Amino acid sequence: MKKILTGVLILTVCLFSYVFVAQALTNTWPDNDARVDGSSDTLDELDTFINTLSQDIHERVLSSDGETVQIQTNWTATGKTCADLGTVTTADINAGTIDNITAITTSGNVGIGSTAATTARLTVTGGNVGIGTTAPATALQVVGTATIATADINAGTVDAITSLTVANAVDIGSYGLTALTFTSDQATGTAPLTVASTTKVTNLNADTLDGYNTGTSAAASTIYVSDGSNYLPDDTVDTTALKTAMSAVSSASLGNQTLPGGEYGFYPQIKVSAGSSLFGVGGLVNNFSYAGTSYTTNVALGPSGGTAYAQQRYVTASGIDQWIFVMIDKITKDIISVWQAPDHPSYGNGGDTEIVPHPFLSYDNSKHLIVLLNKETCNKLEDKATKIKDIVTLINEDYRVDMSEEFPYVPLHSGKFIDQAPVMIETIPDYITVRRLVKLTPAEKAQKEAKQQQKQQELEAKKALKEQNKTKAKQKLKSLGLKDDEIETLFGE
Repeated sequence: MKKILTGVLILTVCLFSYVFVAQALTNTWPDNDARVDGSSDTLDELDTFINTLSQDIHERVLSSDGETVQIQTNWTATGKTCADLGTVTTADINAGTIDNITAITTSGNVGIGSTAATTARLTVTGGNVGIGTTAPATALQVVGTATIATADINAGTVDAITSLTVANAVDIGSYGLTALTFTSDQATGTAPLTVASTTKVTNLNADTLDGYNTGTSAAASTIYVSDGSNYLPDDTVDTTALKTAMSAVSSASLGNQTLPGGEYGFYPQIKVSAGSSLFGVGGLVNNFSYAGTSYTTNVALGPSGGTAYAQQRYVTASGIDQWIFVMIDKITKDIISVWQAPDHPSYGNGGDTEIVPHPFLSYDNSKHLIVLLNKETCNKLEDKATKIKDIVTLINEDYRVDMSEEFPYVPLHSGKFIDQAPVMIETIPDYITVRRLVKLTPAEKAQKEAKQQQKQQELEAKKALKEQNKTKAKQKLKSLGLKDDEIETLFGE
């Protein structure tokens, strides 16, 4: 390096010597700066100039050790080109641009801007950026593992992801998520899937339903499925598994009543509050016949005092609403018949509410009124009823119909379903009114019991008179020469 600098100094001295000689020969040296006349002043100025130039070169080019080249102060080379800068150990470029870079090779990290997210920027225009590859095919291509602390992808697609690990919940808003399979590694005890909607999912095939398996054979904790013949497995349905309802009907006078449940019912059970009664399943007691043109399940009740009852258990699909009909005397308002069931009378009896609008086949609009009890009254009666004293018995013994107030009809369930939706009865005939019951006072209850006793005595007296007349008729026929078997035939005995 010393040799180089020495050469530079020699070259400089030669140059200035040439200039000095030229100026001396042409006598054009500036008068004010120096004279070329051999005087000592002119040589002193030249020596001073050369020393100043040497010192300036030393300060701008040489480092402190006097051997390596180092730019000591700002260096401006506007419009100049450095063909080969060589190797730059440390570069600190604070402004301006570096153009037409074909490659940057580094063995360490590259920092852009600062660590603040609002100031760090890398902008590439008209090309692709590759990390781990020298031939990026897209705007940014990373070959290898990349760590992104915060990613905000506002458009486009992210393809060929082999795994995705997140530290928080992922919300994709109102968009759908499509995949071939979904796998949850959540341990038992926490639901792996939470669904807000109650809409049915088409084609959803689950192994269990509410924790139970399905099957076509009898097994514990199993939801049974019908077999190929549309039958449930054997031993899966017994009498305790059937959904049934107990309902009842009563009558204080001879008449036909529709049995609740109709064709879905079992054989009725009967009782009387006092005295005795004639019963006939099918609707025929003492020539009291049924004249309906559609199939119904009836019972004929003919009490000889007190009130006759018939109750029947039947298979119900509903049990939602209680239907309680009461037929009363049009003048005295005394209760004649009561009918109660958790389904409309038409359920199991043809299903047509126009053909079977109420259960009282002996109804006569000139003599009777039909009342439907309101829902509040029905609920109270359900709470008070027991096996010993059912709803119908409660009504007959402890209540009367309150005729002072009429209520609007509220649609009730018919007992049928269509596609699992209950079929409601929207209207009832105008001659059926909705009312409530009031409890009998002790005086009213005593009066009612006295009427029943009087009625029973009258019926017994009529029955005794009938037997007397029958006996007299038999004696007269016998006196005319008829034999006993002939007389019995005439009387149907």
